[in-house]
Amino acid sequence: MDNNKVTIYMAAHEKFDVPGQEGYVPIQVGAALHDDLGYLRDDAGDNISHRNPNFVELSAFYYMWKNDEDSAYMGLVHYRRFFLMEGNIILDANRVPAMLSDCDIILPEILELESGTVESQYIDQHHKEDMEETRKAIKKIAPEYLPAFEEVMSGNKTYCCNMLIAKSSLVKEYASWLFSILFEVEKNLDVSSYDDYGKRALGFLGERLLTVYVYHHKLKVKELKIGASQEKAETKEYIDKTREMIESGRYEEGYRFMLDVIEKRPDTFLPNSDIHSFLTYQWYILNIRHEEEQSGSISDIWDKGYDTIKLIDSMKMIQDDVSSGAEPEFSVSMGVSHIMVHILCGMLHDSVETEIAVLAKFAECYMKAGNNARAISFANLAMALGKNAGV
Repeated sequence: MDNNKVTIYMAAHEKFDVPGQEGYVPIQVGAALHDDLGYLRDDAGDNISHRNPNFVELSAFYYMWKNDEDSAYMGLVHYRRFFLMEGNIILDANRVPAMLSDCDIILPEILELESGTVESQYIDQHHKEDMEETRKAIKKIAPEYLPAFEEVMSGNKTYCCNMLIAKSSLVKEYASWLFSILFEVEKNLDVSSYDDYGKRALGFLGERLLTVYVYHHKLKVKELKIGASQEKAETKEYIDKTREMIESGRYEEGYRFMLDVIEKRPDTFLPNSDIHSFLTYQWYILNIRHEEEQSGSISDIWDKGYDTIKLIDSMKMIQDDVSSGAEPEFSVSMGVSHIMVHILCGMLHDSVETEIAVLAKFAECYMKAGNNARAISFANLAMALGKNAGV
């Protein structure tokens, strides 16, 4: 073993722009099931490549554990997600030994859930049976980890993405424990009725179990930011689909499609997936248009023939008008409805009083522009909100 060698594996299922930095090695995951990408393959040596649909990036982690005997330090990142240093540049692998001199492991910044627990969030997004089988596996294989497991599951913090860097000895110890649990879960969990996303269960569980391992061993963690170089493949697919629906005027179809995405793939909206917020803004557009259709008050902006990018840019300027309290001249020129402004106020302001002030400002601006119908609609909504709130 080279006492200074650092190898950071980049799990990939498609071609990507490989960083030309020393120490980074692209590895094709699920290589046994797909055409060759020209990278190191996870189906060499001792491997679980053919089980990649269930283990996702962990098939690369298994390869590292079983086949890398030369590296003193090992890590796993994704083809589009990397650890960042100061200045938001990709972590220099040569800095890893020094960074690990005063900590045990490098991990992404811990995710703190806004609501619910780690367990309830998992069940909401995946399947309850996954968690039940994991708890049983820990009780059987490693019961001493059960207190840490319950602490993590009942809490609201967890590490994500199965990304880590550590000394090879620690990586291998963790991998041995992790796969002993996951293989036990795999034996007892029937995923045949799951959709393709749900079948990734063992990879999803691995993310939570990393946190359990860290808690149990009280590892000293150095947390780094994660940077994304491109959208998640599914996020890009959904962006393209909804963009086509918006630009062809199929707003209600797009709205129903996005409701399905939100229910089944909420992860595609996360900042490290939707890195330019295109999917998020396209949801805003479709949701606002749907609510306007329901109310019968439609903004004029939809008739201007804008493509989706222009609509998003305009939406950002309308948000600025709603949040700033300045004269909403741009929004008025776009003929925005009181429904649109009401929705945006709900996103941007905490108090009814602030929303009433914004609506009054819009009503005044519409009156000055000679659009009495719009002015009245804003004034009526402001009065209704004030009456309901006792303002």
